[in-house]
Amino acid sequence: MKRPLVILTVSVAILYLGIFAFLRIKGTDFQVDHDAADARGFRQYVVLAENLYTKHQFTLGDYPETNRTPIYPLFIIPSLVISDSPVLVPIFQIILVLIEVWLIFRISSLFTPKWWVGVGASLIFVLDPMTLWATQIISSEILYTVLLSASIYFLFKKNYWLSGFFLGLSCLTRPMAMAFIPLFALFLICRVKPVIRGTVCLIIGAILIISPWIIRNKLVAGVYDISVNGINAFITGDWPAFMAYKNGITVAESQQETTKQLGFDFTEQLRLENSPEMKALGWELFKSQPISYLTFHLYKSAGFLGVSSFKYIQTLPSNPLVKSSWGSSHSFTEIVLKHDWRGLSRWGLNNLLYLPEYILWGGLLLFGLYGAIKTGNRKIILLLGIIFMTALLVGPISSARYRVPIVPLMAITGLIGFSVKKRDDTLSLLSQDVITSSSGITP
Repeated sequence: MKRPLVILTVSVAILYLGIFAFLRIKGTDFQVDHDAADARGFRQYVVLAENLYTKHQFTLGDYPETNRTPIYPLFIIPSLVISDSPVLVPIFQIILVLIEVWLIFRISSLFTPKWWVGVGASLIFVLDPMTLWATQIISSEILYTVLLSASIYFLFKKNYWLSGFFLGLSCLTRPMAMAFIPLFALFLICRVKPVIRGTVCLIIGAILIISPWIIRNKLVAGVYDISVNGINAFITGDWPAFMAYKNGITVAESQQETTKQLGFDFTEQLRLENSPEMKALGWELFKSQPISYLTFHLYKSAGFLGVSSFKYIQTLPSNPLVKSSWGSSHSFTEIVLKHDWRGLSRWGLNNLLYLPEYILWGGLLLFGLYGAIKTGNRKIILLLGIIFMTALLVGPISSARYRVPIVPLMAITGLIGFSVKKRDDTLSLLSQDVITSSSGITP
């Protein structure tokens, strides 16, 4: 397997460095080449890194920052030290992509000796337009992807301290990873012989990384929490999207109404000290229409797994890589639920370009589910659990860039499921915790 891995790694390095050189020669500045909300977030990372480097403070303006977490700004600092700008960050992220290729190979090899599974999963990840795009910008997707994959790899290798360490770093890169701590613990406990010691090591390893930041937030904001991001995303994103869909208004109009109910301006919504009031309002909003909101959240989560990377990139205000008039502002699910059959025909024509991508994501999920059901392999089930939990956590904010960290997992489980399907007539051990090497899959 070493030779395919070396060839693939060199090819990916050439491709990604070529894209980096092309964009710089063309003078493209991806830091401002996207929608306003993303642009604001990307610039904030740089400001946070500059303040950490020059002032030794994690601040935006006059206030300690409690929305963003520290790992990605720390990742930017070496570029500031070397070049006094974030221009080298894409180079560092290209190195991370190469590390992720290695991790995909190693995780795949724990299931099957077939080298084409690792190569195929790696190609799906590196050729995904969102991976290509995320590598070239100031955004935490690539770093978070590698940290999460490293945590999964060491979990499967039974190095629970390192798994917890990387899981903790994942949480301080993207707080949504906090939900994976109990998921990993369940993976170790819910078996014939529970791995109690390993579970404790994993949890302690994660807590040792996360707890200093939570204590810092308590000192500066008076609240024990990793970030205000979760409830802020619900108040400013999920609920306004639901109300906009239900009432036929724009998301911006819905956001204004929610902000009026809360009594905080946008800046105040990003402060952790205001999270108790925000959580109270969020709970009241949810209780007012729980069934309708859950239905909306679930279908948006399902749509997130198959959202088109090409379509996302084409929505950028200025895009040197892809330009097209194809696309639609309405999702398939929205059109069907509204019984807009004329809209459905227009959607079909407009989205014909994206059909191969929809088939790819749908096929990977179906084969992944098939492999899990057919073999009962607990590791495949865990990877699928991470995929679907991510979809639920992202919910109505169904942007393709949030799918980048789970693309490797979708590719690995999908191709393993396809491999199981190819050998279906010889697979003798079904629905068991351990699949022997006779089926090509190891525990």
